[in-house]
Amino acid sequence: MQDDRDQLNAVFAAYREALPDPEPGAGFTPGLWAKIDARRRETNRLAILARRMGLAAAALTLTTIGLVYTPVVSFGSNPALTSTYVDVLSESPDMLDGDSAGEAL
Repeated sequence: MQDDRDQLNAVFAAYREALPDPEPGAGFTPGLWAKIDARRRETNRLAILARRMGLAAAALTLTTIGLVYTPVVSFGSNPALTSTYVDVLSESPDMLDGDSAGEAL
């Protein structure tokens, strides 16, 4: 058990020698905050990009909804554009003939 503790103490001593504790000086805190701010700027850029992409997706969605649900503007007197499918079929007598019904398919 003592041998394991000695080995562990040796590992900790080698670690302390390899990476000594930084001495706090006059520039320690400003240097630390400079590193923190640099990382924040990188994160803020990604957040801004994500917000812009979300806004663009919302605008595209609203535009698509607006185009789908906007009523059709009157296209003059063309009944094919303003009538229903059943209305157009009922007005065309040649499509209702029994002889030409097979040819239309």
